[in-house]
Amino acid sequence: MVNHSTMLIRVQGLNILTDPIWSDYTSPVQGLGPRRKRPVGITWDALPPIDVCLISHDHYDHFDVNTLRRLEERDHPHFIVPLGLKSLLKYHCGNGLKATELDWWQSIALGKLTCYVVPARHWSKR
Repeated sequence: MVNHSTMLIRVQGLNILTDPIWSDYTSPVQGLGPRRKRPVGITWDALPPIDVCLISHDHYDHFDVNTLRRLEERDHPHFIVPLGLKSLLKYHCGNGLKATELDWWQSIALGKLTCYVVPARHWSKR
């Protein structure tokens, strides 16, 4: 557990990160909006190279643009995103990134693992 919904999962030789946020604020503008209450459980420098990044939805506390850019620049992970987020991710992180967009109940093989996108009843306004 890194913090909030960010988890580092090490399985089958892969480093998988969920909804990464290393910013101090959950906001499109740092210095405004809700501030981080606790430090991250793993510092950025201690974070191992990430192979896969799972993004659940586009709220600022799950889709932190600053962290996603840093992650893309450093590790070039395979981003797995729900339907409708690939274009937003590319807008913020560049067209060269590797991203797979899946609809509910679709899946992707990640080596010996299979990742499924399942429904989440959580509103999104971005």
